[in-house]
This record gives sequence, C-alpha cells and structure tokens, in this order.
Amino acid sequence: MLDSQVSEITRGLDEQVEAFRSRALDEEYPVVWVDALYERIRMDGRVISAAVLVVTTINRNGTREILAVEPMESETEATYTRVFESLKARGLRRAYGWWSPTPTWGFKPQ
Repeated sequence: MLDSQVSEITRGLDEQVEAFRSRALDEEYPVVWVDALYERIRMDGRVISAAVLVVTTINRNGTREILAVEPMESETEATYTRVFESLKARGLRRAYGWWSPTPTWGFKPQ
C-alpha cells in the first residue's frame, strides 16, 4: 500500500472517530455502565499501557449503545470528570441508574 493511500485512509478514519466522539446524545438513558479496559495504545507518538474508558447504555429502544470510548493515562477523578463533562456537553442530562466497578466520584449529569 502506498504512503498516500495510508494517509488518505487515516484521514477518513480520523474524521469518523471525531464524528462519533462529538455526536449528540439523548437527554435520558435508563442505565449507564462505565468501565475501563487497559490496552496498549499509541498516544502522543508513543505506545503506552493506558486505560480506555468505555461508557455504554441500553437506550429506550432496548438497543445497546456505546456513548464514549476515551483513552486516558490513568483512572483518576480528573479523567473521569473530563469524560462525564463531555457526555453532558453532548446532551446527556439524566440516567436512572449508573454502574461502575470503580468510583465515579458522585458524578450525576444533572
């Protein structure tokens, strides 16, 4: 594959990822699950072991939906807050239940 083809594919993928990460969310979800996976990812030009925060829900139609997939260097109150604030900025206002095996530091989107 030519370098120009790789660059074009990468550009297209970057646009799709940005569209996913910035799309509008519903205001309410019945329940939201928050958990982090640890993966080796490329961040700032180097490969590191990092937490990837995954936020999922079951929407009102009963379909599983991924709300966010966000890489972070570690699981801290500041990194979780940044992700939750992003969800709020994208329209999430209420979830009737939150579940996480780690502390969510009392986050409520309202």
